[in-house]
Amino acid sequence: MTADQSYPPILDDLPAPEDRLGFQPYVLALSDILLAPDTHTPLTLGLFGRWGSGKTSLMLQLQRTVEAGGKPGQASRYRTVWFNAWKYNQEDALWRALLLVLLDDLEHLLEEDPPAKPKKGEPAPSPTAEELLDLLREALYHETAWSEQGER
Repeated sequence: MTADQSYPPILDDLPAPEDRLGFQPYVLALSDILLAPDTHTPLTLGLFGRWGSGKTSLMLQLQRTVEAGGKPGQASRYRTVWFNAWKYNQEDALWRALLLVLLDDLEHLLEEDPPAKPKKGEPAPSPTAEELLDLLREALYHETAWSEQGER
């Protein structure tokens, strides 16, 4: 190519922050299902597509919509957690990593909206929410012997 010729644009493989692929109808349909009061949990949502087809972009748009409670710009009682399972190749590591991500998210939630302090004369909860999260996090790094109730 000569200097006066232009090259075709090369697109990166990063999730698009805005809808460039026409996913809005899918995002609205999925968020309606997820936010419907008559949708029962647990619920598994599978999203399949070829590499580079926009799955992550759709998921990010869906995340924003769900966290807004289906109404852009409004606060929501819903919270999403982003977890990349591809980073972990062993089942034990996968479950531990998922639980650690959930604990981290709960910790951030406590920082954003701390529990009310006990009124004067009332005992503080023991353990506190923060202490409980720390105990759970620590337990994930120790092998635990499980037993069924009633076993000896």
